[in-house]
Amino acid sequence: MGMEALWAQIDGVKMPEEARIMAFNKAATALHSHMADLLRAGGCGDGPSGVQAAIGSVVEEMANDSVSRLADEARNHVDAIKAELVAAGAPDALARKVAQLFALDGAIGLALLSRDSKVPPAELVDSFVGLGAKLGLDWAQASVMVPSDPRERLLVSGIARDFQQMRLDFLRSLAGKGKGSIADKVEAWAKGKEAPIRHFRSVVSRAQASSPVSAAALAQIASQSRNLLQG
Repeated sequence: MGMEALWAQIDGVKMPEEARIMAFNKAATALHSHMADLLRAGGCGDGPSGVQAAIGSVVEEMANDSVSRLADEARNHVDAIKAELVAAGAPDALARKVAQLFALDGAIGLALLSRDSKVPPAELVDSFVGLGAKLGLDWAQASVMVPSDPRERLLVSGIARDFQQMRLDFLRSLAGKGKGSIADKVEAWAKGKEAPIRHFRSVVSRAQASSPVSAAALAQIASQSRNLLQG
């Protein structure tokens, strides 16, 4: 993720201290998610150098066009992070680098899946993003709040990881089925699930209409999306 260089840049670039602290906090938040992905994927068993050798170049490739491949909800979330940092006084280039860490959410799991399935990373990214947009999971993940209660915070953090892992598991299952591109397989699945997808989107729409989004609503969406993707 280039965190060593980015951390040093945040520490050394001239900007208001409020912006520096905000940049550190946001970078740490993004890195927390990537570390959780490594642990969930079992990557820690290979050691840092092993993981770097296995998927480092793939993650780097994804980073080059990560923002351009995002769906609207996720791109808006990343743009909002960048805008908040710039408004606080962070340089535009630095703010863009910190925000890009959020655009790379899911990159570790997708890189591992690409390695295992031999499906090109770009195809997996497009299918991952497209599936999230089709079901509304990109909105649900981007809308995750940070509750003050530590137990509820753990619950919400786990739900956010679940939204990502469900899509990865689904794509992994499709990658091993028959011939054709992963995108074609996703489209074929969606055509056979038009009614369940409409019902699921209505659940997501009701949650979108509520403000703020509750942990209970996110948990309901996670449960129903799991049933949909495993059905």
